[in-house]
Amino acid sequence: MNWTKSMEDLPWHRKYEIDEKGCYFETLVPLGSSDRVKFRLFIRESILREELCSAGFSIVRYDRFSSRNDPKDFSFLVAAKKDQEAGTD
Repeated sequence: MNWTKSMEDLPWHRKYEIDEKGCYFETLVPLGSSDRVKFRLFIRESILREELCSAGFSIVRYDRFSSRNDPKDFSFLVAAKKDQEAGTD
C-alpha cells in the first residue's frame, strides 16, 4: 500500500457502528484484505474514565470543549498517568 497518499485517497471500505457500551466507532478495511482498523470516534465520558481507571491510570488533567453550534456536543482532552504498583519504586 502506498503510505504517501492521504487517508482520503486510500481505497478503504468504511463501516460505522455503535458498540455494546454505546460508543460510536469506525472500522476501516482495505479493499481486497481482511485486515481491520477499528477505532472509536465518540465515547462517553463515564466509559473513558472507567476504562482508564481499570487499566491502572489516574486522570491528572481533564478539559471539556463545547461546540458553539450545539452545547451538548463536546470534546474532551484527558491527560492520564500510569499508577505505580504498591511496593515498587
